[in-house]
Amino acid sequence: MSALRLLLLLSVLGLSFSPLTLQAEEKKAERVITPGKVIVPFETMRRMWGELVSVDLKTRTGTFRSEGDGKIYSFAVMPYAEMLHHATNGELADFKIGERAIFRLHPNQQGQWYWLTYIQDEMNMLRGHKEYFFVESIDPEKKRIGFTWAKGNKSFIRQEGLFLDTENETKFWKNGKPATFADIKLGDKLRTKTHGVGEGKTRVAWHVYLDDESLEAFRDKQLAVHSARSTKEGAPTAIAP
Repeated sequence: MSALRLLLLLSVLGLSFSPLTLQAEEKKAERVITPGKVIVPFETMRRMWGELVSVDLKTRTGTFRSEGDGKIYSFAVMPYAEMLHHATNGELADFKIGERAIFRLHPNQQGQWYWLTYIQDEMNMLRGHKEYFFVESIDPEKKRIGFTWAKGNKSFIRQEGLFLDTENETKFWKNGKPATFADIKLGDKLRTKTHGVGEGKTRVAWHVYLDDESLEAFRDKQLAVHSARSTKEGAPTAIAP
């Protein structure tokens, strides 16, 4: 019941109640991460793009650098956390140091953003939202690509004037087979798997997919890995974002 409705009810009954007390009661009712319970308090969360700095698979804890403010955040993974990697389900071990991902955190008892209930890599985000990086410029010398981030039909443009850097180790894929930087053309719709460089919002590609076929082929391999792992270890519990 809202504070306003409760005040009206108390007024009808001839009773009084302090608004401050009502606010305190409502605050107490807010959901929080509780050991032994599956709770995802969407009302108190932050979703941040960042790059993975460290991870301890034994304790399921780690740190990442937020691209928004450059701060290092520590996190502990809840048993029911969603792990979305290679555009499908994954595990904490699938994420590489430096990898760019979205981290969903909730506050602990000290008010620190700490409990992690969701992490997804760039591949999964792009595929899930049906978005691409539209090639606007190509610099062969620097091996740099300028792009616009938008829906496949450009009905929604998320961001313009962005850049994707590549390096000697970057792998390119087209028609499900290895390709090269030279295969990229203006107007192409790319999807990527990227890492950061320790500062700013720089994207450096590990993998560049020039078409859906290539990304789906990569995803199918991960599906097989996840299926085998689920059979051996049991499927993890997932909570919808």
